[in-house]
Amino acid sequence: MPDFEALVRQRLGSLELPRDCASEVVAELAAHLEDHYELLIAQGSGDSAALAQALAALGNSRTLRRAIVREKENDMFARHKIMGPGMLALLLSGFAQWLCYILIHRRATVIFVEDAAFTTELPWLLSLLAVGAMTAWSGRRIGSTPKQRLLAAAFPGSVTAGLYLIALVADLALVHNSLHLKALALGLLGWSVLPSAASMIGALPFVLGAQRTEPKPSAAATA
Repeated sequence: MPDFEALVRQRLGSLELPRDCASEVVAELAAHLEDHYELLIAQGSGDSAALAQALAALGNSRTLRRAIVREKENDMFARHKIMGPGMLALLLSGFAQWLCYILIHRRATVIFVEDAAFTTELPWLLSLLAVGAMTAWSGRRIGSTPKQRLLAAAFPGSVTAGLYLIALVADLALVHNSLHLKALALGLLGWSVLPSAASMIGALPFVLGAQRTEPKPSAAATA
């Protein structure tokens, strides 16, 4: 059986990508090449003919290498357009929460829903309108799409949502207490759903605005 990963590396040459990303690309192409090779063998082709046809299906090595680098760089740049503004949203959210606590000296507000109650911070929720607006504005400045701006604006509640969901799963698996589940669900509402909603509402003016265009980061790779 041919060493498909070695064949792919030989065909692609040096990829201008991080090592782990390049290894992932080689593994994916090698698996595709092996599947094509085995299909040709099953159809009656000889080993050498099947291998030659499978390699030919990859196309021109230089064109393939450029296409891969361009696609991977675009993917990484797209993630940056979410993570950059999203991290800004987390920092601004934490600062706003601290500032509200210092200025108002009241950390939580109790809100009653039928026979249950949950806590949140109303001044902080209002400040998240401004946090969402600044997050979406920064996303628009770097060329984020409207969807990416909304995702970034939702970061303040998303981190808390992950923690609450872990607690919910643990409670279901270990405790099976309906009161605990209700408290966790209300906590999720007060500290994740409402903050994310407030931040995303604040982001709307800059989500609906025009997207700023920038040159693609892969110009060096396509030169």
